[in-house]
Amino acid sequence: MYFKIVKRCLIVMVCFYLVSCGGGNGGQVSNTMPNNSNPYLAKPTGPYQVGYKDYHYLNTGICPDVNYTGSNQNYFSPGNTQYCHEIMTRIYYPSNYNLPTPYSLYYRPVVLDLESFIIFLDPSISLSQAQQLESMTSYSRPDLPLTLGSFPVIFFSPGNGTQVQYYENILTQLASSGYIVVAINSVFISGSVQLPDGVIVPFAPQETGALAWQIEYPEQYGDLEFMYQQIVNNNDTDPIFAEMDLRHIGASGHSFGGLAIVEAANHHPGWFQAVSPLDEGFDANESGIVAKFILPVVDPILYQLAATTNVTLSVPQPPWNITYAPLVTNASYRVAIAPSLTNGTYSTHGNFIDFSTLQYQPIINQAFAYSASSGITILGTGNGFDITNSINGYLLPFFNYYLKNLSPNPFTGCKPLTNNTVLTCGPGS
Repeated sequence: MYFKIVKRCLIVMVCFYLVSCGGGNGGQVSNTMPNNSNPYLAKPTGPYQVGYKDYHYLNTGICPDVNYTGSNQNYFSPGNTQYCHEIMTRIYYPSNYNLPTPYSLYYRPVVLDLESFIIFLDPSISLSQAQQLESMTSYSRPDLPLTLGSFPVIFFSPGNGTQVQYYENILTQLASSGYIVVAINSVFISGSVQLPDGVIVPFAPQETGALAWQIEYPEQYGDLEFMYQQIVNNNDTDPIFAEMDLRHIGASGHSFGGLAIVEAANHHPGWFQAVSPLDEGFDANESGIVAKFILPVVDPILYQLAATTNVTLSVPQPPWNITYAPLVTNASYRVAIAPSLTNGTYSTHGNFIDFSTLQYQPIINQAFAYSASSGITILGTGNGFDITNSINGYLLPFFNYYLKNLSPNPFTGCKPLTNNTVLTCGPGS
């Protein structure tokens, strides 16, 4: 088996099994507020503050939810008597609001999962020590006044078992730079997720391993299609929808989510003007998943790969002959997050979530160090802030060029944009 990156819940916890184990430019303001309660996230550098609003949807095409057991009714919203699949979408958006109000606490379900995770990694860490994480804040704030303008939209689909709020290093950077990000949490699939009534639904899929690809992945992919239709065909009076530039839509996603956006771009030509999967995941035991991984995408596409993934993919994996997804147009690019193509330790799958920088928080650092001494590798050897800055250093210029038409093309000459990455470009680029 080539690649099996599965995130599973043990005692309501997150655990990685890695390879090793637009517009509206007027009145902009600077992001100058310090984040003293959590300096372990990458500070967004765009000219806007970042607001967010949560939206709850019922996917009535899936009733009951594939993870409905007959005894977990309390994990469904009141009124959802058919136990239809539920989606919690967080929309991040740019705001000119810059009064010194505090940032939002880091998403509570993420913190609870993280507390359990670090105690699992290092049993010497007490619950009271782990609960120090509950004071961490993000770089976003709820319900900020929306900046008037017309902003390109980017759909984001997370990795299996990972909430979209675990990607704020990336999503707040995009929103601060003038994008509206529609980030999709699939209940039961995207880690622990809080419903509007306050109930936190744990990451509790009914299937694991190969069956997860057959059962959970189609539901997550369906949520991406469902949310696309909800946004594009929306008649809501909520002003946030009026500020969306639906002529310029992009997509990004990590692992499971990266696979979903590639498949959507292939099945729905014209939906997206640019797509960027982040360390796209698949299971080599499932031939259908492999086929989806190598689907050709004609939209502008930027693949970003962890060092571990890049080194593995550089040699075809028999009997499936898995190798890099093809770069089929001049607007296709692939970047390895590593100083050289032979460096297989610099970054891992986990570096694409906020772990990349949260690793320096003392109690998290202790847990990760303990796990490393036990032979469990979670993150790469590179500096996590440098890695996060490089991921954003490609993602933002890519979307700026293809969604905002900001010239010049940052990939002209196919030269790496940072000194810790290797860039490959499509034919004739």
